[in-house]
This record gives sequence, C-alpha cells and structure tokens, in this order.
Amino acid sequence: MIIRRPIVLRAQRGYTLLPLLAFVAVAAASLVYVWAAPRDDSAARDQRTAAALALARDALIGRAAADDTRPGSLPCPDVDNDGVADGAFGNCTSYLGRLPWRTLGLPDMRDGSGERLWYALSSAYRDNAGGGPLNSDTPGAYTVRDGTGTLLASDAPALVIAPGPALGSQSREAGNQALAAMYLDGENANADSSYVAAPLGSAFNDRVMIVAREDLFRPVVARVAKEVQAALERYRATNQYYPPANPYSAGGPSYFCDPATLRGRIPLTIRGGSPLTGCTAHAPWNAELPTWFFDNNWHLVTHYAVSSGCADPSPTSQGPCMANGGAGALAIGGVSSAVRVLVIVSGPARGGQGRPCASVADCLEDAANSDGDTSYVKPSQGPAANDRLAATCGTASPCAAMP
Repeated sequence: MIIRRPIVLRAQRGYTLLPLLAFVAVAAASLVYVWAAPRDDSAARDQRTAAALALARDALIGRAAADDTRPGSLPCPDVDNDGVADGAFGNCTSYLGRLPWRTLGLPDMRDGSGERLWYALSSAYRDNAGGGPLNSDTPGAYTVRDGTGTLLASDAPALVIAPGPALGSQSREAGNQALAAMYLDGENANADSSYVAAPLGSAFNDRVMIVAREDLFRPVVARVAKEVQAALERYRATNQYYPPANPYSAGGPSYFCDPATLRGRIPLTIRGGSPLTGCTAHAPWNAELPTWFFDNNWHLVTHYAVSSGCADPSPTSQGPCMANGGAGALAIGGVSSAVRVLVIVSGPARGGQGRPCASVADCLEDAANSDGDTSYVKPSQGPAANDRLAATCGTASPCAAMP
C-alpha cells in the first residue's frame, strides 16, 4: 500500500529552514498525540503509521535542503537498528535498512504495529562525492508499482516503509532484526531497485512512502538560488561588477565566461588559460561560491542573467548599476524594473526538456523567462513548473522576497 500526503513544506527564503523545522516540530507533536491516543483499533493504527511515514519523509527532505556540503543528499540507512546512519563519511554499509531516526533528530518512531520504519536510499544520493554530481538532474534509483503493475514512481531517491506486523514465516527475534525478509514482504525484501505498494492482505502489509524527486528538490533548489545570489553579491562587493555569463552553446569542461553573453549559465571559469581566455577584463572567482556548487554541476541547471551595465568592469558603470540596475537593467513583472542580476535554478526536467540544459528552454518552463529578452516573471508553481528565482535589484527598488 502506498501512503500519499501532500508536501506542505516551503523554504520561502532560500535555505532558511525555520518554517520547515517548525512544521517538523508540529508534525512530531501530532505524532506524539497519535501514539498517546487511548484507542487501539485499526483506524488508530493506520493513523499512527501514516503520521510516522509522513514525518519521516518530511525530515528527510529537510535534511536534504540543509546539508552544508552536498545539498540534496540523504543519510545512509541504519543497519544495526540503533537509529544511527551506518557508513563512515557517507559510504553506506547498505542502501536498505532502518530509518536513521537519531541521525535525523526524530523520536523513536514506529508504525501502528509497533515496528520501526525501514528506509531505502539511492546510492547517488548518499552524502559522499563518490556518488557523482548530485543536483536536480540526478535520477533516483527506485521504481514503485502498485498491485496491478501500474507504475507509481520511476526515479525515487528514497523510500520509507512501514513493515506492519509479521506475516507467514517472518520471525522478528533479536537475531533477525537486520534481515529485510523478516520485515518486508515479497519484492520489497530483496534490496533491488523495484518495490511494490500493493493493497494490504494476508501475504503483504508493507506501506510505502515515496520520497519523490520533485518533493525533495523543491526546497533544495530554493536554497541553491539564494546561495548563488549571495555569492554574486560577494563577487560584486569585491570587484564592483558582476561576471558575464557562459553561453548555452558553449560546452565544457571549462564553461568559460563570454563578455558578450548576459543570459546563460553561471560561468565555471571567468578567465583562465594561456593565452588568457574568457572574460579577460573581469576578475576570476575567489571562492565566492561554495565548492559544492560546481562540484555537483549546479551551474548546468542554473540560468543566470545580468544587466549590461552591471557586467561592465569600467568604473563609470558602477554608480548607475547600484542605483537603478544600470544600462540594460532586467525587469521582473510585479517586482521591479531595476534588477541588477538574477538566477533561476531548475527543478527536475519537465516534458521534453533536455538535461543538462543546452538551451534556456531546457532549463526554464515559463515562456517569459526563456524568450531571451530582459523581462522575467516569477516562476510559475504547480505540476508544469518547478523553477526557483532569486534576484538583486537596484537600491531604489529593492527586490521582493523570492522565490
């Protein structure tokens, strides 16, 4: 059986997680109430299981958004049932085990039958660079189908499973606590990439909560957008201008800045090589961006736009740039027409979008943001859009809180 509950977490201020943490605290308090309820009938047990699964899912998403070195990553499973993730430096001992509730700062949560939750993690999402670059373009490993074989999820980063009471020959004595087959049923017990969320019955009673890629990256991309905006401001504070962009048509591995490109990717390399290549009149990066940004290829799914006056390194451009966005100022509808610089970080690809982004339309869903001009809109939210925007405006017209 699959448990579905809507994600209500919103990181409205980039990587500020106070709203998210407050929600988790409320959810934890609600869970305590469910556990303390005097009734012990089937409905109460189901409610307890649903609350535990939802809180676990939300805590994992919060952990992914808050990670300091690899945003989007998740802790390893707990293989010895002590509540602590197992695997030094993110090298997981196993990718199927118990939910590491202590590591996540949660109470000792159990389902309606009193069993601790199980947890499956995609190896690419472990908190270790050995998993490869991790960003919103990284698919999860797990597929989930219902009892009829209908696909429910094709690229889930993680799953949380309530095992329910023992069935058939399952024996849950102390020596079997690490054996998935003694807790999980059928296809769910073999530690491969395929899982089932079937109706409950005499041979199956697992309840599966999918940690979907869309849900996981919603607060992560908001955090990335704000961090990139802050990094660009650090660069401008040092150099009095912003770097130009890297064209979508220009490939790697250096992803050089192009002085004539004002809308494209964040440049991996502003200037370098011998003879000097790139934006030769502009200063190189000086650790303004966190190392995880380029290490995890976030620049390949981040759209960057800067006003022409604010990318001009000449001293005469600096005053107008700060005051009103300078020559070629950007505009965000309903927010400001004096935008100096903006970034839009993409969630997982939608429709026919290609990744990594080879054009602005591959990155962005809103037509007004991918038409190549200087006018932008706040990204749409909903089933067809998942971008997040952060911007800096001229001092005469500060930007509204975004995304």
